[in-house]
Amino acid sequence: LDAILWLEDWLRNYPGTLLLISHDRDFLDAVVEHIVHFENRTLHLYRGGFSQFERTRAERLAQQQSAFEKQQAEREHMQSYIARFRAKASKAKQAQSRLKALERMEELSPAHIDPPFSFSFREASNQSTPLLDLHQGTLGYDGTAILEQVKLQLAPGARIGLLGPNGAGKSTTIGILCSLVRKTGGEVEIFGHNIDTHFSRAKKEVGIVPQEFNFSQFEKVQDIVLQQGGFYGLPRSVAMVQTEKYLKKLGLWDKRNTPARMLSGGMKRRLMIARALVHEPKLLILDEPTAGVDIELRRSMWEFLREINAQGTTIILTTHYLEEAESLCRHVAIIDQGKIVKNTTIRSLLKELNREVFIFDCANSVWEAPHIEGFETRLLDEHSFEVDLEKGQSLNRVFDALTAQGLDIVSMRNKANRLEELFVAMTGNGEPAESVTEETEENTASEPATGGDRRGV
Repeated sequence: LDAILWLEDWLRNYPGTLLLISHDRDFLDAVVEHIVHFENRTLHLYRGGFSQFERTRAERLAQQQSAFEKQQAEREHMQSYIARFRAKASKAKQAQSRLKALERMEELSPAHIDPPFSFSFREASNQSTPLLDLHQGTLGYDGTAILEQVKLQLAPGARIGLLGPNGAGKSTTIGILCSLVRKTGGEVEIFGHNIDTHFSRAKKEVGIVPQEFNFSQFEKVQDIVLQQGGFYGLPRSVAMVQTEKYLKKLGLWDKRNTPARMLSGGMKRRLMIARALVHEPKLLILDEPTAGVDIELRRSMWEFLREINAQGTTIILTTHYLEEAESLCRHVAIIDQGKIVKNTTIRSLLKELNREVFIFDCANSVWEAPHIEGFETRLLDEHSFEVDLEKGQSLNRVFDALTAQGLDIVSMRNKANRLEELFVAMTGNGEPAESVTEETEENTASEPATGGDRRGV
């Protein structure tokens, strides 16, 4: 995350022309001035970052669909007239005229909207409390500590994100929970089963999506998922049904006989998720699950994760997408230099934010930053400006002042993800982490530079 923030700042000040391909919404919003969207083998250019692109595209699709429906109604009316009167001598001339007009009419196409996919899981049976208990987890190599006395406890149905800089220990923590990494101290219990003494019982209800692709690139997609079901003891007939189910839900059924090496990066990521779900685990652990996945699919995956979580599946994930953590997780644990420096709810963490910066987009032109008493403002361009909102200040005062000045606000957004400043404050100072910040028991997880153009794809 800290590397991403550094790169954002460097690219914003890059003097040349920049062509950027990214699936990170926040990154695109922070860096680019235009979006080029590939759709139906056609390129569409949009002004602004990804958030502005979404709004503009939604308006264009709505207008396209409205024009299509209007044309269809007009065509039906003309066809009805032709069918009724083309055989009548008194009306044949008018009917023929409408027939020619119908033939000359350029047929509009309906708006294309990708269909969503949905998931369903069996209802979870009674689960132990806590569902997962990592107590004083420790790991090191050659006398160097990687994790130091990490404590993490999750209740059934929790949805928690592990955040931290590269090398902080996120993947290592997950590796300990899955027994993929051998700890040097501490205890781990899953569903009341100690992973050292009752490994098979604990592992049976855990699904893991690792950060790296770890399947055979030469095997067929269907075989990879099917074999995973066999590893978990599913009868072949059941494994076949489950494999088809999740390959279809993740849009991979048409690729079932394709070797994995022929898939795109996003498809390989979906294959990893399908493989982890084939035995329908009660605890799903995902290490960077949406890396390389396009933005629209990522959001669909968020909805899917919320759905299975609502049905009782406990979810642990690591992510470098702050938008993902804020949107998806109810709790976050921030790991830095081998220690959990914060373990709390998203809501409690955001209350610690002392200042937010909002970007306002205006329909009318603005030639100087509006004056709002008690607030700092900065002009970005002729249609947008920033407003600093300190803790305790009300947005209502901002809107009242803007309305009084005759400004027509069409949209508003955070300049940066709200977790960004908090994350940097906790991990970006380069100092060792002191200790785990314990909260109340509710925290137990139940400006662009001038120069070249910058475009995102």
